[in-house]
Amino acid sequence: MDAEIATLAMSGAGTIVGLMATDAWSAFKARIASLYATYKPSSKELVELELEESRVELASAQDTSDSETERELRLQWQGKLRRFLVANPDALAAFREIVEEFAAELPDSSRPRIGRIEMHGEASSGGRVYQQGQGTQYNK
Repeated sequence: MDAEIATLAMSGAGTIVGLMATDAWSAFKARIASLYATYKPSSKELVELELEESRVELASAQDTSDSETERELRLQWQGKLRRFLVANPDALAAFREIVEEFAAELPDSSRPRIGRIEMHGEASSGGRVYQQGQGTQYNK
């Protein structure tokens, strides 16, 4: 369950940041805030405010070609979403549905991929196997 939550939080964070500059942003923001409010009614306005502050921060960063801020916002939201989903596992299905619905609004290259990757490797005679699911790998 932890891997599923982590993957979903990562996809959700990518969707959040990706949608910030689209026409779908307002509807997405309202759906996420409503989902949070289902589990903690007093959190709706706070979540909406945090999402909107992140959008403004991203727009400002894009104006100055600050690509690091986008990465930081993804990581920030990934952590917030993961903690929310760990505390509220009943929200997994609804959150997944929201992410999948709104990910369709993103360009193909920006759409999060939700799923499971299974890799197998075998080496013999002193061989090495290097496998990586994402990110950058440096071998020396």
